[in-house]
Amino acid sequence: MASANERRCAEVSAERGGVSDSRPYASKVFIAPPWPAIFEQDAERKQTLVEAEATYHAMVEAYAGFGYELVSLPLAPVAERAAFVRGQIA
Repeated sequence: MASANERRCAEVSAERGGVSDSRPYASKVFIAPPWPAIFEQDAERKQTLVEAEATYHAMVEAYAGFGYELVSLPLAPVAERAAFVRGQIA
């Protein structure tokens, strides 16, 4: 049985006329996992950590459901994350 997110991915694909199935963008998607040690809720970040984690898992399921290759960013300082991304796209 398909999960709610899998059903929603199918709905989105149908609504877009299959555009998501054709992946007009690169197949590799960088995703930033929740990082509890630095998480801070403020005016820009309205989600709680629990909500942010749920959103992350939904995004992982959705992107994977569309066939994208997910690459998790390391829990590291910005410069290290940037170097990681540069290394992945070089």
